[in-house]
Amino acid sequence: KYLELRQNFPDGDLYPEATIGLAKTYYLSKRFADVFTIIGDSSILTTLNDDDFIAEGFFLQAQIYFEQKEFDKAVKNFTTALEYADDNLLKMQIAYQLGQLEESRQQYLPAAYAYATIVDEASDYLLETRGKIRFAVMLSNLDKTDQALNLLEAMREDRRNKEFASQIDYEIGMVLKNNGDIDLAEEQFSYVDTAYKRTDASAKSAYQLGLMNEVTFKDYATALLNYNIAKGEYPSSEITGDAKKKADIFTNYFVLRTS
Repeated sequence: KYLELRQNFPDGDLYPEATIGLAKTYYLSKRFADVFTIIGDSSILTTLNDDDFIAEGFFLQAQIYFEQKEFDKAVKNFTTALEYADDNLLKMQIAYQLGQLEESRQQYLPAAYAYATIVDEASDYLLETRGKIRFAVMLSNLDKTDQALNLLEAMREDRRNKEFASQIDYEIGMVLKNNGDIDLAEEQFSYVDTAYKRTDASAKSAYQLGLMNEVTFKDYATALLNYNIAKGEYPSSEITGDAKKKADIFTNYFVLRTS
């Protein structure tokens, strides 16, 4: 239908929207070459005569480059998309994706700037909250521990953030751990593991406790206990696979010691 609309009404008011709609359809179908055929030239995009449509075009290109691990091209297109975007939600989505990209390649300062855009400008509550959490994490990675903790603790006190409480409390533990406050971090992770059972934050906290007992305290029996908890706490957590491997290693270790 998008193809029909573009072919039959090339000068129509809906042509720009149909072009972006077609590009999105190709993107969702993993037909990336077709996306670039439709909107791969910046001169084509700028003829759409709508800043948000232009932004969406560059945004789609950036996401493809991100998935293909062509990070420099992705950053360039995310940044261009951000410059064009006028709709607040679209702009914040682009800023969040840019932050995620920079964070994934450990470029914490530009990631912090991207997330700061969300903190300062977002009108969408969910995006604002997610952006604040990631901004706090970047502050921690940039050795700005006090600022990170102040932001997270302020969020924790805000009742609107109740659904994010487990994630906020987990990130407080990570900030403490990264700052070398091992005893406080252990206490925080133990709290999260107890208070938010069957959540991603609980699984991650149990895994962190396992790492701390393994690496810092050399308490392998407790580490195994933590890893066993972590591997079954929240199966879809990103740490589940690693927790299973760790649990298997230490299980074999104790079997060999007693054989």
